[in-house]
Amino acid sequence: QIVVNGDATVLERELGPQYRRMIGGLEWRKPLRFTDGSLVDVSARVRGDLYHIDDSLTGDDGFQSRGYSALTMNWEKPYLSPSGHQVISPQVMLVLSPNSGGNLKIPNEDSDSLELNSTNLFETNRFSGLDQVETGSRVVYGLNSMISQGDDTFYQFFLGQSYRLTDNNSLPT
Repeated sequence: QIVVNGDATVLERELGPQYRRMIGGLEWRKPLRFTDGSLVDVSARVRGDLYHIDDSLTGDDGFQSRGYSALTMNWEKPYLSPSGHQVISPQVMLVLSPNSGGNLKIPNEDSDSLELNSTNLFETNRFSGLDQVETGSRVVYGLNSMISQGDDTFYQFFLGQSYRLTDNNSLPT
């Protein structure tokens, strides 16, 4: 599967920074399913960003650019109990990405929140928007479990951790 994406944004204000951005990306993804039930998702992505910034308050004017690339491999193996009422799925993801630390001169207008939780722990870029990117290599691992009863009641728990392989200043303290 090949995905091509792009974004163009113009932000004009009376006060504060104004910017124009163009972002283009390309992603190749190959999901694999093995006979033992393992699911492996391999992906490679590249992205280029071009910003024109006009900030009369700080004097930061001009063009800023950034490149981003990542190779990702995600493995998951669901185990189903004989009764079918319990599923345990260990998951491991390896992200290989240059440790560029982002570009600090690019204004952060749409990526203010970074919340690490079970919904985005296994994402390649865990920032909510496009202005910030998470760089650097890391290993993410976790265990997802679901227990259901015969009726509509079920319990779910998730335990996971992300371990950075290099120091990185693209993430907030």
